Amino acid sequence: MATTKIPRASDWKALVQKYSLKDNGLLKALAQCEKLGDDPDEATKVLDLVLKLAATLARDKLVVAQKDVVEFLDDMRSAVERAKKDTAASAKKQVKA
Repeated sequence: MATTKIPRASDWKALVQKYSLKDNGLLKALAQCEKLGDDPDEATKVLDLVLKLAATLARDKLVVAQKDVVEFLDDMRSAVERAKKDTAASAKKQVKA
């Protein structure tokens, strides 16, 4: 996968525990990001899932009430978007090679 730094699952877990939030599967998806290899299709699929789960959480009233959590989700979404672009660029290079 691309070298873009996506927040770690442990960072999300700490916020979930600190604010007693309900995880919607983002923890598992972030853990999958940490284990991704060089398959651009798999990476894109997992990154899309992370974005979907983050967007769902961003609409949760308990999440919106916590500034730290909102900042984490915003930073994570930015990192995932960059990772998706990097992954797409990498996939194009692999096709040309």
